[in-house]
Amino acid sequence: MATLFGILFIILIIALVLAVILTVMEKITKFVIPLIIIALLVLSAFYFVSDAADIQMKFNTEKKLFLLEMDDDIVGAFALQGEDKSETLFDFSGFKRFKSENADSVLNGYYKVVLVHWDAFSDVNTAEINNIEFSGQQLKEMFKSGNPRQYLPENARQLFPTDDSLKSSVFLFLFADASKQKNLIEMYRDGDVDFYPETASLKVIRFVPDFILNKLVSQ
Repeated sequence: MATLFGILFIILIIALVLAVILTVMEKITKFVIPLIIIALLVLSAFYFVSDAADIQMKFNTEKKLFLLEMDDDIVGAFALQGEDKSETLFDFSGFKRFKSENADSVLNGYYKVVLVHWDAFSDVNTAEINNIEFSGQQLKEMFKSGNPRQYLPENARQLFPTDDSLKSSVFLFLFADASKQKNLIEMYRDGDVDFYPETASLKVIRFVPDFILNKLVSQ
């Protein structure tokens, strides 16, 4: 009987200790959780502001890689330093297996990768490149072709030493022409281009109302 009372006494002590611990933890939790939430909000706001400032400062000055996607394949590429210093690529075979999941592998030397979808040029009916006129269908066939220079007159083929250099030059021309109609942010919001890495501040741009975005961009 004494042993039974001893066991009950120990159980009672344990129950009281647990009750005290739980009561203390409940009070601490009520105090700590709001602090954690506030800290997370402050850190998120700091990251967002820092990221937005980084993009605003670097996007127009750092080197960017533009890739043209058509039917899940990369069919064109060029580089852009600043706003107007473009670079035709004579060989972009290293980028032809680009996927969102391996974007980091092609970022070496580039601030951002800008993936341009062929839909960005869906309104192109004809284009005149080096005084040669192409239909939209011919342009699409040229990018998909393994021998794009066949679409050029014989005397114009020597202007492009490689197939990739031709595709790069035509892609650059098409993008520059499309940019006169819509700027890069508008293309991004319309889903015509994607950015890699796509940080938080970039994702927010898709949902910011136009009148707010216009004020931010004009500053």
